[in-house]
Amino acid sequence: MTLLRRSLWVFLVLAVLYSALWLVGLLVIQTVLDRIKPAKMSAVDELLLDEFSVDEVRFNFASRAVGGYPFGYAITLDQPSLKHPLVTWQAEESVVARWSLFRPFTVDVDYSGSHAVVAVLQPPMRLSADQAQARIRIQPLPSARTGRLSLVSTRGEGAGLAVSDRPIFSVNRFAFELDIAEEVQPGDMMVDAYGLALSDDPAVQARYQALLQQMGNAESMLSALGLGLDLPVDHVRLRANIRPFFPLAGSQVVLPAFISRGGNVKIEVLDVQQGSWRGRVAAHAMFGPDGRLMMQICPLLRAGASYVPIPLMSIFTLYAGARGVDVSREPIPAFALPKSVEPFTQRELCNGARTYVFEDEG
Repeated sequence: MTLLRRSLWVFLVLAVLYSALWLVGLLVIQTVLDRIKPAKMSAVDELLLDEFSVDEVRFNFASRAVGGYPFGYAITLDQPSLKHPLVTWQAEESVVARWSLFRPFTVDVDYSGSHAVVAVLQPPMRLSADQAQARIRIQPLPSARTGRLSLVSTRGEGAGLAVSDRPIFSVNRFAFELDIAEEVQPGDMMVDAYGLALSDDPAVQARYQALLQQMGNAESMLSALGLGLDLPVDHVRLRANIRPFFPLAGSQVVLPAFISRGGNVKIEVLDVQQGSWRGRVAAHAMFGPDGRLMMQICPLLRAGASYVPIPLMSIFTLYAGARGVDVSREPIPAFALPKSVEPFTQRELCNGARTYVFEDEG
């Protein structure tokens, strides 16, 4: 009985200490949020600040609430906004960020609702989603006393895009993931979109028809095949591998470093289905030693239970450099490949996409 009492007292003391530490963290979070929230100012002062401010980024929100006891913190920001000289973002509803004690380097964000995005010299855009969650994971780098993004993933349902309050397209459900487990490892990218449909807005459809007219007889050909962007797309699924992955420190993406390291992207499969038609594309895009972009592509169409190369388009190579874009029927020679790419054959490129099985199809 004495042992049980001692255990209860120890548990009670630990619970009190933990609760006190949680409250300290709560006060720290509230203090930081209150500190970064700009003070109220008049409309004139706001205009002057936008004109003469040297601050690159300004973050604001209407109100905040912090909870999540006892296993972490849940921060709710009402109508948060971000202002940058090149782009502004405004959420019309609340955004909730959750941090768990069991995943100290991971933050889950619920950003369901509508978001207004305005870029310089671009019409205002509105992104919306009935359900939308994101997960961000940071890998600490103790030697450099900093950290790096190692995972960015998001998924949602009932999403859409509108430009100048005009609906452009909608998606029933979507998912995106960029996973770079270790700093020196390649990154895996996944994109899924189901029920993609172009808006039936007259102006949007007119733009689509104008685009088809610039492509010769594309409209009659697509109509004969029962295809077209004006018809719903059942799914678009992409699996790709980026090797070696360029450094993602904070939000900086260093393209020159990626090119100099022989960066390349292997699209294992891009699978698209619309009605009774289903096609796939496999590709390998890479930068040569001279900085020229090379891409070898194999498009496939489903025929019965298998996939066959599209006639006259089975394999082709794109060379993009200072002289423009050249198309070749020849494979990329081994001596032109960066050191990070093993030589591959046309057959291997096509067979990779032909035999690919998605995780939920196994």
